[in-house]
Amino acid sequence: MKLYKEAARVESYLSPEIKDYKRIVDLLHVTEDYLNLTVLQRKRLKVFDETDFEALDDKQQEQEFLLYFGDIHFLFSCAHKFMMLAERLIKQLRIEKTPYFCELKKYHADSRNHFEHIDERIDRHPIYRMAFSTVINNRMTVNEIDYDVSDEVLTPLYFIYEYIIKNIDDKYGYTTV
Repeated sequence: MKLYKEAARVESYLSPEIKDYKRIVDLLHVTEDYLNLTVLQRKRLKVFDETDFEALDDKQQEQEFLLYFGDIHFLFSCAHKFMMLAERLIKQLRIEKTPYFCELKKYHADSRNHFEHIDERIDRHPIYRMAFSTVINNRMTVNEIDYDVSDEVLTPLYFIYEYIIKNIDDKYGYTTV
């Protein structure tokens, strides 16, 4: 799993005379922060995957599962926020979106919204917990739709961020010494 520090590198060579310099730099830093938060959340989920539940009592198991679903919620929230910020940065830089960008943004919005708006489903579902979700083999199933919570969820986000960085480097003439 990668953690990025590209924003500081890019900021070091961008000229303050560039149109909307401050907005580009600020968007880049916050976009990178949300990507890194998504990665860190995935790392937290890996700890859960390695937990020996047989060694835990019922109360500890219940707490671990509650934290696990909270961590999944935050993973999806961070991934969705990354996508929103990446979209703003792409627009600001006037570059093309990557293939499947809109579908990926919707995927993360839908997964985030499942947790974010669970309270709205309580009245519609007499046994709302059954409509909550299940997780098997790093796949969360919600209303018969699978959402990936494995390391693979990060791959398209890495691709998008590296695409943005490459476009900035190309557009503003970054050269290695």
